[in-house]
Amino acid sequence: MDMWGPYFTATMAHVSDAGAKIVHDRFHVMKHVNETVDKVRKQEHKALMAQGDETLKGTKYLWLFRAENLPAKHQSTFDALKTSTLKIAKAWAMKENLQSLWGYMSPGWGRTFFKRWIKWIDRCGLEAMKQVEQLLSGHLENIPTF
Repeated sequence: MDMWGPYFTATMAHVSDAGAKIVHDRFHVMKHVNETVDKVRKQEHKALMAQGDETLKGTKYLWLFRAENLPAKHQSTFDALKTSTLKIAKAWAMKENLQSLWGYMSPGWGRTFFKRWIKWIDRCGLEAMKQVEQLLSGHLENIPTF
């Protein structure tokens, strides 16, 4: 289920025991995270372009691929970018790391992983990532149950 406030509120009001039944699936969670990663890229690209640096030019979709789905023709370029000190590289690593959440068989272990991921975001220094962390933290009990 999506995390949009009015939708969530309506579900809570009209479904009995909704808190235990609501699940925020991988698609909706990762949609928010991918949008945030792209926001980080846009901000950094704008700052770099102001300095005449075109490092991120034409890389938008590279950051949105999952690591295993990146086309081979872009692999060498992306390998150099993702190991750089760019802010987008950090945001991408956080996005990729979150994918591990859905590998946990136990909701308890999933929650533990998610809480550690949130702590990483809190310390990262990327304001956009902190915003998505706040959104996801507000729905913590309904994410790792998927």
